Amino acid sequence: MEYTKGEWILDFSEEHNGVVSIYVPKKGTIARIYTRSCDNYKANANLIASAPELYEALEDIVEQAEKTKIMLPADLADSIRVFGRQVLAKAEGK
Repeated sequence: MEYTKGEWILDFSEEHNGVVSIYVPKKGTIARIYTRSCDNYKANANLIASAPELYEALEDIVEQAEKTKIMLPADLADSIRVFGRQVLAKAEGK
């Protein structure tokens, strides 16, 4: 999956103007969260900023579950593989 690589950084410098930005240095803004649109803007901003790490972690967990079937209980391995692949596909827009 292709997405803007690099650390996604939260910028609260315009929070008083109703905006929190998420950007990658030297690449630009990824997203803007409008603080007046919901009470949970900080949680939403943190979730979006952590998206690359979450995606990569889930991808690694699913790959490990697929490789180590005999080391995990079958139902756990199946859950990880099936649900993990569903979530990854959703993130990929499939």
